[in-house]
Amino acid sequence: MGPQRPAHKNSDAGNGHTGIRPAGQEMAAALEDGAPGPARPTVAPKRKPRPKHQATKVLPKSQQAILPRKRHIPVWAWAVGGIIALALVAAAAFGIIQTSRSALMAVVKPTPTSSPVSPIARSLTACPLFVSNRDGKREIYYLTEQGELVRITHTPSDSESWSPVPMPDGAIIFTSNRDNKREIYHLAETGDVTRITNTPGNGESWEPAPMLDGSILFTSDRDGKREIYHLSAEGEIVQITNTASDGESWGPSSTPDGDILFTSDRDGKREVHHLAAEGEVVQITNTPGDGESWGPSSTPNGDILFTSDRNGKREIYHLTGTGNVTRITNTPGNSESWDPVLTPDGVIFLTSNRGGKREVYHLTAEGEIVQITNTPGNSESWSPTQ
Repeated sequence: MGPQRPAHKNSDAGNGHTGIRPAGQEMAAALEDGAPGPARPTVAPKRKPRPKHQATKVLPKSQQAILPRKRHIPVWAWAVGGIIALALVAAAAFGIIQTSRSALMAVVKPTPTSSPVSPIARSLTACPLFVSNRDGKREIYYLTEQGELVRITHTPSDSESWSPVPMPDGAIIFTSNRDNKREIYHLAETGDVTRITNTPGNGESWEPAPMLDGSILFTSDRDGKREIYHLSAEGEIVQITNTASDGESWGPSSTPDGDILFTSDRDGKREVHHLAAEGEVVQITNTPGDGESWGPSSTPNGDILFTSDRNGKREIYHLTGTGNVTRITNTPGNSESWDPVLTPDGVIFLTSNRGGKREVYHLTAEGEIVQITNTPGNSESWSPTQ
């Protein structure tokens, strides 16, 4: 069952101030510029063995929590591995650059809130959730296949909502400061909003990411710096990173087999790291020079999409299980691309400012970059998720 999505038009959605055109006008294609790169071999739609990463700093297992038992992966997920391979091969023909190199490697009870939101109904489409300030502040929106815009949060007063992520059951978790600091909230299909973190003191919690068993990973500074935590279905919170020295860890996401990807600057700059269920932490990017890598997102066959400025500006890269890194966007001029996410049907959504401001785009299996939001005025749209 795919993520649930709003099925009806909200009172805010689709009117003149949203700036959303009919689907045919909204989805104006913009092809990537750049010289053709070599075609990539097809990625088999199955789980590949992990690369043998070079040694890097590993936290003691005694400092790592035992994560939830690995779950069975749905059959549909493996098929997507082949689709992303087609997108990468086609992208090469449209000017995508190949850069191969070996990659080194308080228990909380839910708190109800009365914020009005748009009810959510079932949908199996691949259109994304995203964040936009088109109505004056950050709120969460949904774009239907017909190009209709639906606003699904209505955060009270001057507070905002952002970082939406769908749960396996179709609900949405997101970050909001509606209670005067960043906390994580749960939006049910009925439209009810529940606060699910209650960070002590001046600490905050943000960047939620669901796991396959319905538990939640998130970032929090409750102990003085950014670390990654796990919230179980029973409401128990466990710190699962304990970054040494002055480093921090943040931006978690889960892999198909229940491991965790995250960003950390524990070795002096941002790199992508992998945390296995057994507690071993491995650095899986080793960005050359002053470049950095961050924002990992796993594909169904275990490959990784991430953002890096290794070539002077933010672009999106693909890391295979064998350690090969491929650049899959080549944004023209001084513009950039970041925030990649892969949908169940193999479409890569991303944020880019190639048109002068942040908008949401997708990279098709044919290698075409298509703009799917057209935010009015000086407003912007960003951070797609599916």
